[in-house]
Amino acid sequence: MYSFLAFFPIIVILVMMIGFKKSSKLSLSVALAFALLISYFSFGASVTELSARVLFGFLKAFDILVIIFGAILILNTMKYSGAMNAINNGFTKITTDRRIQVIIIGWSFGAFIEGAAGFGAPAALAAPLLVGLGFPAFGAAITTLILNSSPVSYGAVGTPTFGIQQALNSFLPDPATLDAYMKDVSIYTATIHSVCALFVPFLVVAMMVKIFGKNKSFKDVLPVLPFCLLASISFIVPFFLMAKFAGFELPALLGGLISLGILVLAAKIGFLVPKDKWDFEPIEAWPDFWKAPINTSSEKKKLLLKICHYLWLGCLM
Repeated sequence: MYSFLAFFPIIVILVMMIGFKKSSKLSLSVALAFALLISYFSFGASVTELSARVLFGFLKAFDILVIIFGAILILNTMKYSGAMNAINNGFTKITTDRRIQVIIIGWSFGAFIEGAAGFGAPAALAAPLLVGLGFPAFGAAITTLILNSSPVSYGAVGTPTFGIQQALNSFLPDPATLDAYMKDVSIYTATIHSVCALFVPFLVVAMMVKIFGKNKSFKDVLPVLPFCLLASISFIVPFFLMAKFAGFELPALLGGLISLGILVLAAKIGFLVPKDKWDFEPIEAWPDFWKAPINTSSEKKKLLLKICHYLWLGCLM
């Protein structure tokens, strides 16, 4: 019963945002109210403790805001300096096959950015690159988010795994025991992610050609299967070796970087690249929800709303 009550605010967020399509501002605010009421009446928390927890949540959210701010700053710097256009032109010269582009940018580049920054930075940087290449905004968002599933435990230079280590400090005070345990955690985590990484690029491309392709057929993914396997293996090998021998700071960072170099070189020389290029339906046939919405809000208002979103999220964490 207590476990359900503790998880109930998260259920409220999911139901309101996914089921009823409510805004994150309203959903997170209602969830915060439920969390405070449940903590007070069911877990016996005092008003002072609840106030301290809310304040701690606001302050903790700034850690995430700083990282997100850095990712958005890089994106805007690339956009206004012309680097975004240069990168787009460079990828267009490498290959015009959308299946190859999404693997290189969403998988390898996304893993590298996850290893360096984490916290949604891959979607904030990789998705706009794909949109600039001509991807539907909806397709760019879902592909980059799914492709970012493998490196997350070692994102932001191992921050999630460091969190586990900090939580275990009080249970395993002996440094030698803690180090041995965390080494096992790192290896087991890398093993699980590596097994999944064998299939993720292929499954994402299969989903993309089925939903966004002209033919709406899974057959269009078969020619790119060898390149998907190359993408998986080029990431998994350095990823797992780093997790096993070098700790949890570098697996995603180096795995993504090495994979990116291998895939770009392979695409340039045409190694394992299909001869028939695949593209989306003509833009005139795209449903409205595939396209990026036009936002007429001022920049200050958009920035304020984003800050509020993450502050509310921090209160619930």
